Amino acid sequence: MERDIYPLDYLGLYIRWKSVLVFPKDVNAQIDMFSTYRAKHKDEGLNFIVGLIAIHILAGFAIVIVGLITL
Repeated sequence: MERDIYPLDYLGLYIRWKSVLVFPKDVNAQIDMFSTYRAKHKDEGLNFIVGLIAIHILAGFAIVIVGLITL
C-alpha cells in the first residue's frame, strides 16, 4: 500500500518542483509535470524540511502583516 503524503511533505515537494521549473540545472532538460515529479521524489526527507521552513516563513509574513495593520 502506498504511503500518503503529509501536508508539510506535499508543500515541500511543490516548492522543490517550482524551484526546478524556475532554476533548471540543464536548460535543455525535459521538465516533469508535478504528478511525475511527485511520484519520483515523494519519499525524500528533504520535502518535510522544505515544507517546515516554508510554513515558518509564511507565519513570519503573517505576523508582520498583522503587526502593520494594527499600528
